[in-house]
Amino acid sequence: MILLIAILIPLIIYIYVKKRQRYQDIWQYVDVIPGPKSYPVLGTTYELHTQASLFTRDRIRAKEFFPIYKEWSLGVPVVNIIHPDDIELVTTNPKSITKSFIYHFLHPWLGNGILTSTGSPWHKRRKILTPAFHMDILHQFVEVFNKETTFLVERLKKVCNAPYLNLSEHITDYTLFSVAETSLGISLREDKSCASYKKALYDFGADFAYWLIRPWLYVPIIYKYSSLCEKNTKSIEVMHNFSKNVITERKKTFKLEDTPTYSKTKYRALLDVLLTTQHNGNPITVDEIREELDTFIFEVSTATGSSFRTTYSIKHWLKIKQIYSGYLYTVQN
Repeated sequence: MILLIAILIPLIIYIYVKKRQRYQDIWQYVDVIPGPKSYPVLGTTYELHTQASLFTRDRIRAKEFFPIYKEWSLGVPVVNIIHPDDIELVTTNPKSITKSFIYHFLHPWLGNGILTSTGSPWHKRRKILTPAFHMDILHQFVEVFNKETTFLVERLKKVCNAPYLNLSEHITDYTLFSVAETSLGISLREDKSCASYKKALYDFGADFAYWLIRPWLYVPIIYKYSSLCEKNTKSIEVMHNFSKNVITERKKTFKLEDTPTYSKTKYRALLDVLLTTQHNGNPITVDEIREELDTFIFEVSTATGSSFRTTYSIKHWLKIKQIYSGYLYTVQN
């Protein structure tokens, strides 16, 4: 153990110095941005958090330093923007498609999907995917949304009297089944492999939160030989196999004449758009199709979960405030 520490400390310091030099030009701007207390090398990531406490910590920091604040670790700065006007400036800038190092954790799962890619690959994928995201495409799926919403409400009715309720499982079901019918063109409600996929998806999210607040795991060689990497690899394997099976099953029933183009009254589902692209001789592989499916499920799950939490918070803001105040009192005392 002593030998390991003796090796790791110089390595971490070396990485800190190299990262600080690499981001030197950025630091002249980052230094003037407010942020929480920091320490040498570790920066602002000096406390270990659970997934739940990390969420609370970020809410506290957002409120304290609104509308913008910085965090950093091992010489790598991260700027958090909170105000909608600032967010719009960043998200509408075509030069801002290259993601930060934090997204590196997603690469083994999402590969070069449209979320994690940049440059020419990003523009290529965007062009392929555009027909699947026509502004009127949601109209033809209202029946599916209504059906899945009814299932969700019935499930929540059965557990709403419990002392507490974790919405994650219910939201994941709602999202996965809705995405399957609307974007993948198949039904997964009777698919037994869904259970293992949902568990892998949840485990991956928990692993990401764990990795995010342990800066020593940012070092590739340390992460590679960690138990987290082994666990994460297993989760990714489950999710990849699930997506490949979805593609295989859809290919069995896929017919080009049954998938009208977006210029007609109906619009093709995401998976059908990708399969049509492949059928027409465009260079897109099964793995690349799988990357876009994984990316879409990840993004929709994240967005849906955020929407549910935001809607609930707005409707029950007084209760949320009371719970939040009680939590802060407990933590601070």
